[in-house]
Parts: sequence; C-alpha cells; structure tokens
Amino acid sequence: MPVLFVPSSDDRLAVVAVDSFQNLMPANSEASVSNENKEQNFRSWLLLLTSLVATVTFTAGLTPPGGLWSTDDDKDKKYLAGDPVIINKSPDRYSVFYTSNTFAF
Repeated sequence: MPVLFVPSSDDRLAVVAVDSFQNLMPANSEASVSNENKEQNFRSWLLLLTSLVATVTFTAGLTPPGGLWSTDDDKDKKYLAGDPVIINKSPDRYSVFYTSNTFAF
C-alpha cells in the first residue's frame, strides 16, 4: 500500500496510507479529534497542496511547451540557445502560457 508523509500538528511527519486517489486514511487516526486539531490538519494539507502547485508551475516555467533552442544555428532569425521555441513559432500561445503560468505561481 502506498504511503504519504504529511506534516502533523506537533511539527512531525505523519504517515498516511493511500488506498486510492479518493480515500486517504490516517494510519494513526483517533476517534475524537478536536476542532483545533482539525484546523491544523487542514492547514497541513493546504500547505502540501500549495507546495505541489508551486513545484509544478516552477517546473513548467523552466521547461516551456515546445522546448528550448539548443544551439545558435540561425543568427539571422535571432534564435538564441536557451530561448523558448514557441516564442518564435507562436508568440500568442507563448503569451497565454507565460501569463497563466505566472498567475498560477
């Protein structure tokens, strides 16, 4: 069974067994959990989700769709190594990608 480590209220990592994408069951669940503990758990999950979203958007920013120019082959058209290919092929699509990725980050 896959296991996920999440931050707990006492600043430790708690083990969560994942039986499917829909059901997350804490491995050390208690019958009665206080309201403050529930809020702390919610904050922990929210922090985990925020970290994942930031990681994905940062990675997408470093590897734009279409890839990057690998060499300075065509200096007449000003293709520079490391520049996104899509900025030269379709500037409108690049603008949409860049804007949406910036807002997501």
